[in-house]
Amino acid sequence: MQTAFTKLLSLQAPLMQAPIGRSASPELVASVSNAGALGTLTIWAMPLTRVASSIQATARLTSKPFAV
Repeated sequence: MQTAFTKLLSLQAPLMQAPIGRSASPELVASVSNAGALGTLTIWAMPLTRVASSIQATARLTSKPFAV
């Protein structure tokens, strides 16, 4: 299904993973993005020292867009 949302982010499905706190690991976020939806990495509950490494880990696992 093509929508303005899917076209803007080059997604296959108009779905966005909920930002579910500590459960939103780089592996989960990348899996959602690789499946064609928008994965969301939650950083609000993360120590500041882990933010950059979590974003980098997610980027290594997917070439698709994901939200932070």
